[in-house]
Amino acid sequence: MATRTWSAKLWRVTKYGALAVVIVVALLIALGTYMVKKREAAARDSPFIQSLDHAERVHGDVLGLLINNLLSVSAEDGDLVVNWLSTRLDRGDQPYLYLIGLYSGRANDGSPRMRRGLDYIASGMLVYRVDAFMCADPTATQAIPILEGAMGLAPIRKALETNSTMRNEVIAAALEYEEKHSKRERPEWVCAHGLRGGSPPSLEATQQHRQTTRDEFKSKF
Repeated sequence: MATRTWSAKLWRVTKYGALAVVIVVALLIALGTYMVKKREAAARDSPFIQSLDHAERVHGDVLGLLINNLLSVSAEDGDLVVNWLSTRLDRGDQPYLYLIGLYSGRANDGSPRMRRGLDYIASGMLVYRVDAFMCADPTATQAIPILEGAMGLAPIRKALETNSTMRNEVIAAALEYEEKHSKRERPEWVCAHGLRGGSPPSLEATQQHRQTTRDEFKSKF
């Protein structure tokens, strides 16, 4: 009798527990939908996001807008910019990984978000060197260190030399990002700086370049 009673109780707990899980999942989905709509509404109301959208539509100076306003946009607009950039990470028209890293770390407050910004920048340093091979123009790669210098990113490697734990974490994050985001567009912002074009590289050559670049990044970053 006691066994049947406990079986009945356990069944009720399981049944109602499963119902609770369904309700919680539904609430989380609803909350996620609400937050997405809230961000979309905020983006529509933000003059700066509107200016980015317009510059993108007319092929204007998106990079200039983002760099020139890096330190002046409000915290709310900064969050919107991070979301705006996040939807474009695998595109090749702008150095989005560097940009999202800078906008994530601009508060300089030691927060997890600032730490993720460093991962994005390191990922860009790897990804753009891998993808530059798609330009089929060795002279195009000069764009990468030039832009890194202009953005003030070059000293990052030097700074991490004194923190081996963080350095290893950043390297691992960059290697993982490059591995997972395999469907990337050709980096036109890199290719545009080339002096001569060539035939698209073979798959074998591309894979060899990728592995060599990853190995060098792991050992020298």
